Amino acid sequence: MSHQNGGVFLGSFNPLCLPHAIRTPKITSTTMPSKEPKKPAKYIMPLNMNGMRGRMLRMLPPKRNRRELLLVYGHQASLEQFFHLADALNDYAGVTIPDMPGFGGMDSFYKIGEKPTLDNMADYLATFVKLRYRNRRFTIAGVGYGFLVVTRMLQRYPDLTKKVDIAISISGMTKYDELTLSNMKRQLYNAVARTLSSRVASAFSRNLVMHPSMMRIYYDRLYRTNKLQNLGTKELPKLIDKKINLWRINDTRTHMFTTSSLLKADTCQDRLNLPVIHIDFNGGRYVDNNTVEQHMRVIFTDYRHFIAESAPNAFSLLATKRSAKNAIPKDLKALLRKAVS
Repeated sequence: MSHQNGGVFLGSFNPLCLPHAIRTPKITSTTMPSKEPKKPAKYIMPLNMNGMRGRMLRMLPPKRNRRELLLVYGHQASLEQFFHLADALNDYAGVTIPDMPGFGGMDSFYKIGEKPTLDNMADYLATFVKLRYRNRRFTIAGVGYGFLVVTRMLQRYPDLTKKVDIAISISGMTKYDELTLSNMKRQLYNAVARTLSSRVASAFSRNLVMHPSMMRIYYDRLYRTNKLQNLGTKELPKLIDKKINLWRINDTRTHMFTTSSLLKADTCQDRLNLPVIHIDFNGGRYVDNNTVEQHMRVIFTDYRHFIAESAPNAFSLLATKRSAKNAIPKDLKALLRKAVS
């Protein structure tokens, strides 16, 4: 095992040629639970895979429960955004969240001459899983686009399904037509995203359209006129700052490419010997849950649908541990409490 700047080096990205000398990274005492309010920085360490530098969040499992849960976030996110959900889940399992290439501030696939295709994302995640969970079973959860990556990884590496006890979809999807978009809108968004995924167009978009000053004006008007009218004068600027930060730390070109991939994705071709739980956190706002169920029953051996216990998103930018934990379905909490084999 090798460390760089106190972080974790996970070696070569090639999933067919994994280094044998790598062991699960040792978790330092800074990650041990404390009576003080938990801060994300205490649980985050550097992560280096194939020259792409990012970060990993790691929270040790609670006493009397050896369950491990791997959480894969969506295509515009950060470890800090999902910290409160991780903290809530940490009451039932050890939680690990790795950065994905081009997301959360991590270097993108473009740095190593590759494209952020769904297959490449799946290969990256498979390499992480093989190194991190070499001799252990675990639960895996994917948020939105993250569940597409999870599904594709398991399809490309079916041997990994033996390590997984449950697959959890958090507002996830398996095929493009599950989105609550008309075909015309989907094709339009796909064309725009594909255009903006080029090097020149993405640079123009990032430096002009997505400049912080422009985005601040846009979000201020959007939230004041349409959405968060009940938000206090102190909370709204914080939300806008966090929203802008997400756009700045995520690679624009990767975001546009993966958006295009999401709008034409189809993982319904290969079946998996694994049950799935689909959690609806958005009340069907973004995906049609009936279509999701049909597709997941085609892919997985069993399907269960849980609905979030409370309205606030467990992974919103203004989430707290309490709001995240209240949103986790009771049936899922009971399932995670069960002993693992």
